[in-house]
Amino acid sequence: DADSTQRSTIIAPKSSNRRRRRRRRRTGSLGSEDSSSDTNTSTGNREKGSQKRPVLRRPHFQNSGIDEYASTCIRPVCPVVYRSAPQHKKFPLLSDVDDSTAEERCQYLGLDCEMVGVGPGGVRSAVARVSVVDYSGAILLDTFVKVNDDVTDYRTEISGVHPEDIEEGNAIDQEICRQELSELLVGRILVGHGLKNDLRALGISHPWYDVRDSAKYEPFMVRSNDSTARMLPRKLRDLAYEKLGLSIQKDGENHSSVEDARAAMGLYRSVRRKWEKVVEYKIRKTREIEEQKYSPILMDKPNIALIPV
Repeated sequence: DADSTQRSTIIAPKSSNRRRRRRRRRTGSLGSEDSSSDTNTSTGNREKGSQKRPVLRRPHFQNSGIDEYASTCIRPVCPVVYRSAPQHKKFPLLSDVDDSTAEERCQYLGLDCEMVGVGPGGVRSAVARVSVVDYSGAILLDTFVKVNDDVTDYRTEISGVHPEDIEEGNAIDQEICRQELSELLVGRILVGHGLKNDLRALGISHPWYDVRDSAKYEPFMVRSNDSTARMLPRKLRDLAYEKLGLSIQKDGENHSSVEDARAAMGLYRSVRRKWEKVVEYKIRKTREIEEQKYSPILMDKPNIALIPV
């Protein structure tokens, strides 16, 4: 009898728990009294299953580490202004997975502009849109710009600019854009493709030793077939496809200054170490020539630095 009593005290709770679980399955209710460890485990599993969401991956150009140094290095200077907000493509190359440090990444800006034609025949170019990206392709500035001269050719099929884009309220003043951009470029290395044209149209100058123009980088150029054998620039579209596997500036589609700035930055990043060695060599040779040319002046004023060390 004692053994049967002990056995019943052990078995009874298990059978009652089974009955409770059967009752809950039939009724679908969860009583407050049934808060056993089994119930908590099964409830937690159901909650996890119900909260499961697809993983959303941000584009690589947004994973730029800009939050890490934006307060000390680069700040957005203007609101992003779009006629209609385009969906920019992901650029797998433009991530922070390389041998650069946060301090080095802070030094680089990518620039590209879209132009419209002004004057007779629309031959002369004027800036209608300016885009600036950081080392990882995150947008720092992307705005339409008012054109002071009469626009005779909007070049919409290429530039993507419409008349309403550069009207009052949709675009910033050209002088404000120039001032803000000049402030943003101080002490930065400027990356782009055909930067000479962009800077001329903007009315901005930048030191040659702080310019990285993929149209002028010799390994990216092609030699002419004539007797001069000159080195000629290649199209950004061809370089982006060949070096990065990116398709930009497709036929029949408007160009995107953001997309082009990112492509130029990607080209630079693919050969950054080699390119910087070339620039260091040019700076060193230029300094030697200037020191020889201006040696009398430098002897009187030794603290003068003609180009940065």
